[in-house]
Amino acid sequence: MEATVTPIDDLWWTATKFSDTLKVDRRVCQQALETAPYRMIGKRQVWHVREGFEAIYRRKYGLDSASDTVNPAKLPPKDRLDHFKAERERLKLAQEVRALLPAVEVEAVAGEAFKVIAQAIDVLPDTLERDGHLSPDAVALVQRILDQARERLYEAITGLTAKPQVD
Repeated sequence: MEATVTPIDDLWWTATKFSDTLKVDRRVCQQALETAPYRMIGKRQVWHVREGFEAIYRRKYGLDSASDTVNPAKLPPKDRLDHFKAERERLKLAQEVRALLPAVEVEAVAGEAFKVIAQAIDVLPDTLERDGHLSPDAVALVQRILDQARERLYEAITGLTAKPQVD
């Protein structure tokens, strides 16, 4: 059996085909596809795979397009207050169910983890010399390599935690 390649521009699927392929409930696919452009082939609605996948992905993972998001600055004062109260409650709930962790807690856990890693790296050359019977030259080489790796790790972490400069 010879495989054929279909150009992506020729891929038009029904909601059922999206549902079967993505293992997503057909009703969810159908609701998501309501916002996507379609065309009729015979009596069936079909969607191009690009628009169909995007619409289903947005629906399934709760991603809204930029035009659907709320801009609190444009709301009347009462609605703005309600919006921020709702956001505050959403954040409190996320913290309660541990979907959102306080930065202090994350920093403490990460600090402890890095401390354990640093201690293991500090004793590694001595352990290799004592238990691995490495020569002093080999231990010196290992120490240089570990120092370089530690420096790269430091640079990577400081690069991640650097605060963006505001002009």
